[in-house]
Amino acid sequence: MNSTTRALHDVIAAAYGDAVAFHGDLGLLPASWRARILTILQKSRRTEEDDSAPGFVQRLHNRDLYLATCCAEGLDGGWRRFESLYQKYVQELVRCLSRHALQALDVGEGLLVDLFLPDRSGHSRIASYDGRSSLATWLHVIVTHRLANERVRKWNTVERPGDIPDVADRKAVGELEADMRAARYGRAVDEALRQAFRRLSTRDSQLLIWRYQRGLLLEEIARLLSVHPSTVCRQLERVQERVRNDVLHTLAETFGLADAAIEECLLDMLENRAGSVSVLRLIKDTLPHDGERVKASTSRLHIA
Repeated sequence: MNSTTRALHDVIAAAYGDAVAFHGDLGLLPASWRARILTILQKSRRTEEDDSAPGFVQRLHNRDLYLATCCAEGLDGGWRRFESLYQKYVQELVRCLSRHALQALDVGEGLLVDLFLPDRSGHSRIASYDGRSSLATWLHVIVTHRLANERVRKWNTVERPGDIPDVADRKAVGELEADMRAARYGRAVDEALRQAFRRLSTRDSQLLIWRYQRGLLLEEIARLLSVHPSTVCRQLERVQERVRNDVLHTLAETFGLADAAIEECLLDMLENRAGSVSVLRLIKDTLPHDGERVKASTSRLHIA
């Protein structure tokens, strides 16, 4: 076994351990997990000897892939875990994508059963999930296709204009997916932000407060610091970059998240701060108590 293959198998083993720690032991054997990963590698036209193989595996949504593989193997623990995490999500997703209550009921009831039942190849339909996107995104596609097929079927039997299916509520779907990301990664994101802001100096924290909470212009901050506005601009950019790098490092090293999961965390920071811990409240907590009342805000810093 060469060094590349050895590194690949180490990554596969580490991903398995992380997934088991996250979901619990659902009964999937390490050999079955390794075989699943190697199959996905083969379908992506990679071999075990390819230098890109370890990085490719690391970028997969391995926790989701582990759960889907357990379901595809017909493990009861896997399906129980899947239902506890995604049954409500699928039902809400169907409801958001379809304004027809009866259609939503029909699709919602049949979808989870269809994921369990084998397709024409004899494999469980959830076995087609390959971890390149999040399981939530994959389910979104499955639901969308199912509803589209249902609309086509009903379109062929439409007799009255009022029977034409409505357009999906895309805003509601986006909010649902954002809530899903927050539920999965909110704690990790909040802790990563806390650690990043604790490392800032008082001056850097005050810069962020002046700019994003009090809404001061660069020229006004420059007058307070007796510097040129361009200097303030460069300082803010450096602070934001430092926070970003600290957050990414914490998500990767402390929480062990792969690149794909970190991307979802960045989306959560952009979309869901109002529903979690306010960024500026976290900054305020790092400042000395000087009597200034700093209100929580949902302003976005350019770190995601």
